[in-house]
Amino acid sequence: MLQNPDCAVLGVGEIAARAGLTPTWFSSAFKSCFGESPREFRRRRFDEMAGGPDGPPGSP
Repeated sequence: MLQNPDCAVLGVGEIAARAGLTPTWFSSAFKSCFGESPREFRRRRFDEMAGGPDGPPGSP
């Protein structure tokens, strides 16, 4: 859901609630597993999909 553009209107707290988790627990667990917050992950993925400043992975 975090990287799905159709779900961009949902905040991280809403996504956590839909999974039955508190926003704090979800964010902490996500960062522990992936090394970045859900918000950072979402921002980076949307930038990559849009060809943002760093472009898609593997681009020159």
